[in-house]
Amino acid sequence: MKPSLLLKFSAFGLSTIMFRRKKVIWGTIILTDKCNLSCKHCAVNNITATIYPYEQIQGEMQSLYKMGVRILFFCGGETFLWSDGGKNLRDLVVEAKRMGFLLVNVVTNGTFPLNLPEADLILLSLDGGRDTHASIRGETYDEILKNIRGATSDKKECCRVIEILTKRGYPIFNLTSAFPYLVNNDFKTPCFQCVVMENGNLRVIGDMLRTYLKYI
Repeated sequence: MKPSLLLKFSAFGLSTIMFRRKKVIWGTIILTDKCNLSCKHCAVNNITATIYPYEQIQGEMQSLYKMGVRILFFCGGETFLWSDGGKNLRDLVVEAKRMGFLLVNVVTNGTFPLNLPEADLILLSLDGGRDTHASIRGETYDEILKNIRGATSDKKECCRVIEILTKRGYPIFNLTSAFPYLVNNDFKTPCFQCVVMENGNLRVIGDMLRTYLKYI
């Protein structure tokens, strides 16, 4: 996040707490209830399978912006299924940015290529390991991981910005020498040199290893 945005949101949060303000800043638009999955816990997918028209969504964006919303989320259904009149999800994100929304985020099940560098944040769903995930969302685990590995553009930009700020002297803990491994997902795991202690108890290390190493 840009330092200027961090300052804006911090000021908003402080004024909200201090003066008990109720001004809105976060908004969500549902693009469709159409989805390519039938997750066990979901009660809203494919009820009508309606793709809402671009003009309607554009009007909703304008309404939210006038209300004071500056953090916008696009949700579904499955957001990457949305299209109307030759426009797709990317067009909506670009339009939201043009309107002046400071952060534009997308929620997805991750089964479509995550080629959306214009979005500030892409949220996707993985439920535990492969077997647990499959029992809830179907056999999509490997496909989602493949799409995550292919979504390099956002990671590259984040690493580039962090590296610039590090060179400017900001107190950043990240090691810039590790960025290529983060971008390309080719770092070796697990890291045996790390120790975790919680409440003076080293037993958590065993729990951590048993929990995470079986997924590596």
